[in-house]
Amino acid sequence: MADPLSISASLLAVVTAAIQSSKSLCAAVQRYKSRDKTLHRLQHELEDLVNILSSLKAAIGTEAAIIMLLKKPIERCNQVCQDLEGAMAKFSRKSSLGLIDWARMDFMASDINGFMDTLAGYKSTIAVGVGTITMLVTFYILLGSH
Repeated sequence: MADPLSISASLLAVVTAAIQSSKSLCAAVQRYKSRDKTLHRLQHELEDLVNILSSLKAAIGTEAAIIMLLKKPIERCNQVCQDLEGAMAKFSRKSSLGLIDWARMDFMASDINGFMDTLAGYKSTIAVGVGTITMLVTFYILLGSH
């Protein structure tokens, strides 16, 4: 069985990377959000994701087994955020294309709305994990107080 401290350290690194890539993508979208409603919604989705990941980061060390189940979804979430930010950077270098073209840009065989659906799925999975951890910690506290 892996050492709980090394599990926590590994998870902390993954969650921290996901927070950073989410914040970075959020900042990239921030530059464009006022021009398009879709991008404005994406901005809110990313801000919510950062908040959920920050809650998870605070819970690391409490329920390592549950947090380990979230490692892969967090890694995939981190990767899609990095990939979209990279696609945005490439697309923005093409100065002849307008913002509407950017909002409809194909990304991973989908558009920005498809990306938001993917992001919402990761967000939901992680939020359920944070909720489960919160309930377990509360249960342990209540159990210990009796």
